[in-house]
Amino acid sequence: MFSDPNDRIDCGACVAECPAEAIYLDDDVPKEHHEDIERNAKFFRR
Repeated sequence: MFSDPNDRIDCGACVAECPAEAIYLDDDVPKEHHEDIERNAKFFRR
């Protein structure tokens, strides 16, 4: 699943709504997922 970085405002409203607990505020992304930030951004630059 990808999230368009241009649509996000980093307000945290969606964090509690994600049943998979897969959404983080920008400052809270675990280190093991840092590479996913760029992968996500590349998906929307296509």
